Amino acid sequence: MRVNFTGLYLIKFPNTESKKSIQDKKNILENEIKSKKLDGIMYVNYRENVEPAKDTQNTSDIMLVSSIDNPQQLHSVFSKIGLGDEYINKTKIYLEA
Repeated sequence: MRVNFTGLYLIKFPNTESKKSIQDKKNILENEIKSKKLDGIMYVNYRENVEPAKDTQNTSDIMLVSSIDNPQQLHSVFSKIGLGDEYINKTKIYLEA
């Protein structure tokens, strides 16, 4: 049996963040993905005119799609725009023995 994983990560920004700043962060992510030779299994897109979930969110965001489920790789990529710890905080699972 083969199991495939595809992760979808929406990176939301406050409505005070400029579209240029969001596009710059998308470019940083894209360059990091290429430098790690992850293009083809990880994609990043800048999106405009997205309905915000909260009034404080921008109408532009970044969507990252990954077919790998490797927390170290994802943390490394998200860290390039200062969101590595946020990724860990939102995805960690606590196990009790």
